[in-house]
Amino acid sequence: MVFLWFVGIDWAAEKYDVCVLDARGKVVARRVIKHSGSAIAELLDWLQEIAGGKPGVVAVAIETPPAQLDSAQRLRLRELSRIQEELQVQENRLSNQLWEQLHRYYPQTLTLCPGANEEWLWELIEMAPLPWEAPKLKLVAVQRLLGSHRIRGVKAEEVLEILN
Repeated sequence: MVFLWFVGIDWAAEKYDVCVLDARGKVVARRVIKHSGSAIAELLDWLQEIAGGKPGVVAVAIETPPAQLDSAQRLRLRELSRIQEELQVQENRLSNQLWEQLHRYYPQTLTLCPGANEEWLWELIEMAPLPWEAPKLKLVAVQRLLGSHRIRGVKAEEVLEILN
């Protein structure tokens, strides 16, 4: 699973400090949430909005006071942290392999974004997996793709021009 957003929650007695990072580790938002049911509901709505209605692309970590975790839970948390690091290394390796393949047979796609690890690029390639299929792409489909991933640095018309 590829996470696009990482949420850290520092759990305190009266409030929660929340920090949201994008997939590159850049802080995109911070909030302080009161310790109440309505505030937590607002937090969930806010995170849904950030994730574009796709909760599966959000990873959440909650920091609690150490006394609240028993040794088995700590061990499991360490294991999950190690697995997450391994998955990140694997994602980077696979992204580099994809970049090499695109460089060989579909180099124009690499001018659209700095790396081959962006989900919207994967979806674009699914829409036109071969260079000679790019002219069949519809403007509205590319606009929808860019909008669904909140890509504002490149316009659909530019994408079609670059790929054709």
